[in-house]
This record gives sequence, structure tokens and C-alpha cells, in this order.
Amino acid sequence: MLGFIILCTTITTFGQQDAKPIECTTLPPGHTPNADFSINPQTGCLTADNRAAGALVLINEVRDPSGTLITTLPGSSVKFNFNYRDVDGPITFPANASTPTNRYKGPGKYWIVMNGVVGTTSYLTCKSVEIIDTQPLNFKYDFCSPQDVTVLIEDTPTNRAQPKILIEWGDGNTQTIRITTFPHTITHHFDNVPTVKPKIQGLYERGGIDACTSDARNLDVANTDPPKIVALEGLAGGTQQKITIRGGTADVDFNIEMKPKGGSWSATGKTIKLPTTANATATETITVPNAGTEYCFRLQKNGICSSSIVSDPLCTILPTHQVLSSTDVKIDWQSESFTSITRYQVSHRDSPSNLNPNSYDVPVSANPTFTFDQMDCSTKYEFWIVGSWFSGGTKIEIKSAPFIVEPLKGGNIPFANLAIVSLGDNLVKINTLYPFPEITIYRAEGNSTNFQKAATIQNTTLWEDKNVEINQQQYCYKLEYKDACDNTSEQSTPVCTVFLTSAQPNTLNWTPFSVSDPTGMLQNVGATEYYVQVIDELGVLQNVAITTNTEAEVRAAIDQYLQDPLFNGKVTFRILARQDAELMWGTVLTPFPFSSYSNTYTFITPAILYVPTAFTPNDDTVNDVFKANGKFISEFNMVIYNRWGAPIFETRDIELGWNGTEAGAPAPQGNYSYKIFGTDYAGQEFKKVGSVLLLK
Repeated sequence: MLGFIILCTTITTFGQQDAKPIECTTLPPGHTPNADFSINPQTGCLTADNRAAGALVLINEVRDPSGTLITTLPGSSVKFNFNYRDVDGPITFPANASTPTNRYKGPGKYWIVMNGVVGTTSYLTCKSVEIIDTQPLNFKYDFCSPQDVTVLIEDTPTNRAQPKILIEWGDGNTQTIRITTFPHTITHHFDNVPTVKPKIQGLYERGGIDACTSDARNLDVANTDPPKIVALEGLAGGTQQKITIRGGTADVDFNIEMKPKGGSWSATGKTIKLPTTANATATETITVPNAGTEYCFRLQKNGICSSSIVSDPLCTILPTHQVLSSTDVKIDWQSESFTSITRYQVSHRDSPSNLNPNSYDVPVSANPTFTFDQMDCSTKYEFWIVGSWFSGGTKIEIKSAPFIVEPLKGGNIPFANLAIVSLGDNLVKINTLYPFPEITIYRAEGNSTNFQKAATIQNTTLWEDKNVEINQQQYCYKLEYKDACDNTSEQSTPVCTVFLTSAQPNTLNWTPFSVSDPTGMLQNVGATEYYVQVIDELGVLQNVAITTNTEAEVRAAIDQYLQDPLFNGKVTFRILARQDAELMWGTVLTPFPFSSYSNTYTFITPAILYVPTAFTPNDDTVNDVFKANGKFISEFNMVIYNRWGAPIFETRDIELGWNGTEAGAPAPQGNYSYKIFGTDYAGQEFKKVGSVLLLK
């Protein structure tokens, strides 16, 4: 047995011989020709399955010239030399030469010499066996669509040695194709998803008969789409972009292309391919020409399909930021992939310690923005933006290059606060959204643009200006502040009181309401509505009109309220200005309405006085007393004089009249003069002088 093993494993590729050995052509003396034996197979095939052990060759049916099996004859023996060559000299037979099998590890033609002995007769016969070292076909393939594959059989010596192609498509279809011209293209459409991987093999022919089949190569049908770029990460300040791909056919080179925003696709000079391991990814880093430009990337292959194969593009996130103050930074960004993105996150951490990480979700839009308002003067911050869609194994993610933000210290900053003014009881209230270590307030009076310093407040959002005459003129204010890092802001835009007056009878006019918001903190700002309000003597408010104008005709309201005794000839108006808006509070848009009151304005009706021309003090209860009647009178005085000009009656009560007596006795009939004077509710004086006839 040991000898058999040695024999079967020692024949190698050394010394094969194509021509028939001489001693097989002219037999050595003492040998008889014309015996025969069969070789199975006629051609041996080295494949991946047997290449290490060698191709097995078996000797069958050794017969004498009469066709009788030698091994059946008495006293017979058979020996074999499985690799005889001329250089070996006289034919010899190794130990255990009677074993009828052998393995060949190398390609070529081998001569097998059989020596059969029957009695005193020695038969000698030579036959050859060819060993073919099969090689897998050289081909390329592309899925031109998920159901259409194109295979290109290349023009190589290996392929030309295999004139026939056997393809098992895995969907129940099998093809055998004879190829006479190279390269050769084969296309196939899959009606059904293959249940097994398609495989392609070459067939070696000898004498017009299929001799050997080469090792099969498979087509990968697990991912028939091109691979996807599933991650794009900015590095080195945005000068580099790291690309990660997944899916698609493995072990296929794809070119990496890029284009700037609004530009055309061009090659980066780099290729990428997936390894053959399951669920594999591959990465490549691309240097871009300009870190301040958006770029899109895609995978491209000029394959054997009729058109180029490309993946979906993935585009960078390009952030910009503006430091507004020692606490606030406004971050804006764009990406041409935003139509696919379903989630944006802004992340930050302290730099360089990487401590205190945090993330915030931001609504997806073409021009998203985020304001971080919690910076500390002593800390630098590293920010980055992530956009993503899908999840799990299908997740696609774009990450911007990290960027450093440092709070502003000791510089000039834009005014980033909200300011509003309103009127109180003979004072102006100035409110701000945020307190600062120091806020300086400047004031201008009337229509003046000469703003003078009025006050400095610290760590508060409210200041009351009491040095004002709110019913006389408008007041406007500008604010500037110092923050915790000693930055001084620009002055705000003016914010003014709503000043109410009347430019013409029965008409109210007022100055417009405004909010100081120079940095656009407010969003979705609505139109300002003005509520025209009436205030009665008890301070009760009633709305009489709502308008978006700064003028209102109020005759109807004046006439209505003059009939009410509570108003006593004067109607006082005030304007309530209201504006609805929203404020981005952290990451949430929050309703943020504003309101402001104006000064008051009063329409006053002059005193109305009615005086009779005669009276009859005869105690008949009809016209017995001379008295005045009137409306809208604040103060009243009446004096009656006799014919010599001496006063005989005086009263301060309009409800009291003269009963026609003088010094307690009835006065004689005749004309008596009077003088009536006083003031109306506007403080205007009135006077009436006349005479009344006393009749008996």
C-alpha cells in the first residue's frame, strides 16, 4: 500500500514527452506487440477539486492480441510505467507497477507502458494520456439593469483554449455557446430572480469531443444595482471628503467622480471597489479643490453596458457661522442632497477636551439655520452638522467637516436683542428680551434724531423713563449693551412710543408701533393691529375699532359716548398696538406676541348754555324762577343786578335760580341784567351777559 501511495503521488510535470518513445515504436527484443488496454479518462483534467492530489487515470481491460483479458489467464501478470520517456533508457517498471491507477499533478502528454506476461510470452504496449490543467474563463460582467446582465468573454489564450461556454443562469435557463471570435458578448434577461448564483464554465475539446470543464466562476446577483455612497464625511477643515460605499457587485472597480455646486462631473482619479466579504464596506478619501464649495460625489463605471453605470450622488454639507455675541453663534448650511434628507442634527463639544457633547434636531429645509445661545467665554466649541435618511443597514449619512467656534471677547458685535417700549402712568417702559451685565439707553424727543444718553441699567430687562411728558410728544430710544465677555454691541434700531394725537376734527392719528429686532430673531411676523379704545371716568376700557392703519375717524364713537352722563362732554381715547410673531426659543418656534399702549387723547365738547328771556314769579308753579340750563359745564357762576347795577342775587349752582325777590321782598316788574360765567370740562372759560324781564 505504501508503494502504491508513493507511485500515485510522485508523477509531476517534469519530463513529459509529446512524441511516442522509440522503444514503443521498435519494441525491445523478447516482447510481442498488439496487446491492448484502455485508459479512463482519455484526457485527465486538473481542476480546483483535484489539483492538489492530481488527476486520476485508471487502466481498464488489459487484453492479449486475441482479445482475451490477460488477467484471466493462468500464470499472468501485468505491470505499468505511467511516465515513460526516451531519456529514461530501457523500459523499466517501478515497484508496485501492477497498480492500475495513477494521479498526475502537471499538464502535458504522458506515455503509459503496459507489460503483460502470459507464460513465456511478454506483451508490450504504449499509449498516451493528456492531462489538461483547466483555467477559469476570463470575463467581465455588468448588470445594466437589475434584471439584465451583459457578459464579455475576453480575448485571452486561456479563453481561446476553451471554444465552448456553458452558462447556468440560475433561473432555470442553461446555454452552451461555441465561440469562434473573441471578445464575445452574451446578454441575458432574468424573468425571475435567480435561486442560485449563475455560473460560467469553459469546455476543452479533444478530437471534437468535450474533454474537460474548467472551474466555474459565479455572477454575484445579491446586489445587481451599483454600489451606493452611504456616508460622506468632511475632514481636515473640509479640504477632504471621506467616502464610504456599500451594496452592489463586489470586487468591481468604480471611478469616483465629483462636481462642484452648479458645475459638471469630472474624474477624481481614484477608484473604489467592495471586498467580497458579506455586508462589506469600502472607503476612500478625496481631496477637494476648495473647502468653501459644495461638492457632489458619485460612482461611475464605463462598463460593457450600452451606457455608463452611475450611482446616486451624495453631496456635502457646507456650514457657515456668525458669532453674534459671547453666548450666541448662528449656524447656517446647505446641501444639494436636502431633498432626500429627513433629519438634520447639529452637534457640538468642548474643544480640545471633547467634553460636554450635545446634539439638537433642526427642521429640514433648503436653507436650515440654528442658533446656539449657551456659549461660555472660557470655552472653545467644535461643531458639526449631520444629515441622514433611512435607518439601520440602509442608513445614508452626510457629515460636515468639524469647525471651531470661539465666543467673541472685547470686540464690537451686532445688536442681538429685542426691545419694545410702552406707556404707563406718565412714564415710558423699555423692555428687552435678555438681560446683560450692562445696557445703555439713549433717548430722542419728538421728531429729533439727536439721541442722548438717558440711563445705564445692569442685569435687568426693564427700565422706566419717568422724565417724560407722554401726552406732549413721542419718545424714541436706542440701546447698546456689554456682554459677559466685555463685547460692546452696536446701537439698536430706534424703538418709539406710539404717540396719539388728532390732526383734524373727529380723527385720531398715531405713530406706528415698532420692535427693535435687527438680527431677525422674530419669525412669521404678522401685521400690526391697532385697537382704538375708549376710557370712561371709571377707567373702564371699550374697543371701538380695530385697524392696521395709523389713522381712524371716530365721530360716531364721540357722538355715542357724549350721550352717556359718565363722559360729561369729553371722550378719551387710547391705542393698543398688537403684533403676533414667533421666536426660535432653543430649537422650538414659540408664539411671541407684542403689545404697546399709547398716550391718551381727549375730545371735549364746549359748555352749552340756555338762558330764558323772561319769567313770572307769581307762585303758579309755571316759570316762577329764573335759572340757566346747560351741559358740559364744570364750574358755574350767575349774578343778578337791579336797575341801579347793584347785585341782588348770586349762585354757583346751576340748579339754583332767582325767585324774583330783592332783600326778601318781591322785586318790582321790569328788566334785570345778569352775568353768567364759568369753565367747561376742557378748562375753557365761558361768559354770558344779558337781561331778563320780570313780569307780574
